[in-house]
Order: sequence, then C-alpha cells, then structure tokens
Amino acid sequence: MTRLCAYLDRFGLEFGCFDFAVDATTEELTFIECNPNGQWGFLPESDSIADAFAALLERR
Repeated sequence: MTRLCAYLDRFGLEFGCFDFAVDATTEELTFIECNPNGQWGFLPESDSIADAFAALLERR
C-alpha cells in the first residue's frame, strides 16, 4: 500500500486504478499500469464513490 500511495504522490494524483497480473503458481503480483481515470460507474456503490471523490476534491 505504501508504494501505491508513493506512486500517486509522485505523479500528483489523488486517485488511480492499479492493474496487476497474478502468477497462478507463485501468486506474485506484476504491475501493469495505473489508470488515473479508472472506471467505477458500473459498481452498485457508484453514488457513494462519487460522493467520496467530491468530498476529497472539496478539501483541496
């Protein structure tokens, strides 16, 4: 988690969707990308997520 937060800080991002591949044998994670505009609108909790983003942006 610390490295993910450091990544966001380094690029000046408040949010990012991180994609990883998981090795089926070793369960080792391989970083693929960070998408600063990740899709989440399809989730049942999308209204709560949108409210959380709005609150975060208002604090800036």
